[in-house]
Amino acid sequence: MKNIKLALRSFFRKGNGNVIKVLSLGTGLAIGIVLIAKVCFELSYDSNFKDAERIYRIRTGYEQGGESHDYSQVSGAIAPGFKEYIPAVEEATRFTLMFENNIYYTPDKRKIEGKHRLCDTSFFKIFERPILAGNPVEVLSRKFYVMVSRSFAEKMGGIASAVGQTIYNNERPDLKLTIGGVFEDFPENGTFSFLDVIISLETYPKISTENWLGNDRYIAYVKLSPGVDPESLKDGIRKMQLANQPIEEIEKGGNSIWYFLAPFATQHTYDPDVKSMNILLSLVAFALIFTAVMNYILIVISSLVRRTKEVGVRKCYGAEGKDIRSIMLAETTLHLFCSLIIAGGLILAFRGMIEELVSASLPALFNVTTISVLAGVCIIVYLVSGLIPSYLFMRIPVSTVFRNLQESKRRWKLALLFFQFTATAFMVTFLLIIGKQYDTMANDNPGYEYENLVYFDFRGVKSTQVLQTMDKLRALPFVEQVEASATIPFYHSSGNNIRIPEQENDLFNIADQYGATPGFADMLGFKLIEGKFPTMPREVAVSSSFIQEMKKFADWSDGAIGKGIIVTEHSQKNDDLFSICGVYEDYRIGSITDQDLRPSIRFADEIESTDEYFHYLQYMFIKVSSFQTNTIPDISALVQESIPDKEIEVMVYREQMRNLYEPSKKFRDSVMIGGVVALIIALIGLIGYINDETSRRSAEIAIRKINGAVVPEILRLFSIDILKIAIPSILIGNIATYFVASKWMEQFSEKIALSWWIFAVCGAALLIIILSVVIINCLRIAYSNPVDSLKTE
Repeated sequence: MKNIKLALRSFFRKGNGNVIKVLSLGTGLAIGIVLIAKVCFELSYDSNFKDAERIYRIRTGYEQGGESHDYSQVSGAIAPGFKEYIPAVEEATRFTLMFENNIYYTPDKRKIEGKHRLCDTSFFKIFERPILAGNPVEVLSRKFYVMVSRSFAEKMGGIASAVGQTIYNNERPDLKLTIGGVFEDFPENGTFSFLDVIISLETYPKISTENWLGNDRYIAYVKLSPGVDPESLKDGIRKMQLANQPIEEIEKGGNSIWYFLAPFATQHTYDPDVKSMNILLSLVAFALIFTAVMNYILIVISSLVRRTKEVGVRKCYGAEGKDIRSIMLAETTLHLFCSLIIAGGLILAFRGMIEELVSASLPALFNVTTISVLAGVCIIVYLVSGLIPSYLFMRIPVSTVFRNLQESKRRWKLALLFFQFTATAFMVTFLLIIGKQYDTMANDNPGYEYENLVYFDFRGVKSTQVLQTMDKLRALPFVEQVEASATIPFYHSSGNNIRIPEQENDLFNIADQYGATPGFADMLGFKLIEGKFPTMPREVAVSSSFIQEMKKFADWSDGAIGKGIIVTEHSQKNDDLFSICGVYEDYRIGSITDQDLRPSIRFADEIESTDEYFHYLQYMFIKVSSFQTNTIPDISALVQESIPDKEIEVMVYREQMRNLYEPSKKFRDSVMIGGVVALIIALIGLIGYINDETSRRSAEIAIRKINGAVVPEILRLFSIDILKIAIPSILIGNIATYFVASKWMEQFSEKIALSWWIFAVCGAALLIIILSVVIINCLRIAYSNPVDSLKTE
């Protein structure tokens, strides 16, 4: 208690820099704590499920054209097949998507947003959640029935009000879904955190759910009996395949297909992108907290000169080393406590921004496990911040009471500044690289034109309405072209296999871009190498990589135009050929972070003039002359008036392209905040060092001025000292950044070059900032009257 009182008295004493100490430490801890909490959040993914270590995802392995591939989805009958043929499988489930739209309506037109999956009756047997209403097995065995989450039900007036009501998805207004039960929301740190609506898989056609080969759109999981090794299931899987798939015929053709299990509990944390992000966020958090702690110690050491007599007097009155250590640790306890209060206040004050950046709520971030880790971090911070200064104070000799001892601890200060500059150089340079990579992704040329493009989803709309809407849009003065397509280039593409008449087996898999109206390719500026884009039903255009892949199997030296190919799903039999009418340059399918590198093909299609809802084309694209204030509102109003039964959202293509890289943007912003704070903390430490040095060396500088030293010489005196540690520390920071950034950029299909000038610019900028701070803070002593300085000695 006595030491706490002494610490409180010291805290409010002027000249100890306590306000700066706790503010800089608190700010550094605030950001560091959030980043560490984010890493803990990611590492705890899917840890809330019972028996998670016994749950496995079924993956597909296949060999085609001599190349092996790994695919994360399976056909509809595979998961039930595992349960039927393999006794060690306790439960098996599979699910898939039905809609791409997340908007639902109640009969009274209330709008509710929620993501869905089509699931079978075994879903909750593997992924258990508290059931608040209804029997999930019964509900999910009934066609057009759904289970909804608690949060979804509450938007409908509560659990009791929701059960029995019907809802429909904005994509299919004609398809009414009855709510049969309510489940507790899935935790945020889990694979199914998004899930609000679970639709009975019975709603989907049997031809898909009971299919053994192809249409591999399902994500499937199994739960094994305790102690079962997944490797021991190979014979059972093979038996299942032989009984239900033409395995022997496939293998005779030189291809093969098999299934294997991947652990569910680690599928998220072992993902390369997630591992990379966790490592980098941990490095940023360490660098930031390290910088803050070093700055705290630097300020404490700077106060050492002022407190030498205080410590000496205490020793004269019998204080031992342990007593001095106890006093210093009490001060550190108080400072850390105040810093944590500041950190907590900052986290709460910027809660909205933090939750947006880390894509998680604060309660989900700061769970019991995370708090335990953070407590460990705080203990380490406490020990480092307390033991080093207490060690230095314990070494102060008693003689300080009797003579004017001036210990500068200059080497300690310079060493601490060195570490701060190194960490800051790492973060600032890494920030620039992340920013440049994000700009490259957001503004990159994907191989087609999209600057003046908008689009919307018209699934569930009658064909006649679609055609009328297209005609009305073409009449707008700022609209240049209107076309329709089955796919959007930056979306994930379905796959099909290619065969040629002279070959019996499938040759390779392609990204099927399906059909589009004849003018679509011209609208997006796809570059044609030869021939033309398809305009007739039996025509197909292929990418240049398609031709390169085909060279492995056939001699097309006379050209690809006119050659016939068989495309699974499109060709009904082996003599059902599509004629290649053109070859185009490959364009990016997907995003830079998730690019589909398979060869692609394109077909022609049209919307027929019928009253039917079903049509293969799903998206309407509008090219405008330029974007004005009224462009999107006018298009939206016209479309909504033409299609009143469905809420239509008109989207700007460029904005959606940028949204693909939102995780990279959030990562960039996180590093940017950390980098700026680290730089500010480092500069605070530098300012404190300069002020201490100018005070300590005031007499020396006065004598130099009396002997003829001019202002530039005085400034050079301090600048050279700082440059001696700043230059090597920045070099080390840049070297560390190069290796870390190289590893981080492996996840991108297109990346910036880590040119020397990036590191040179960041290093030069940091040196300029550091020198500017040194010069500004040295001007006072450089222009001061030497007589005034000597009077104080």
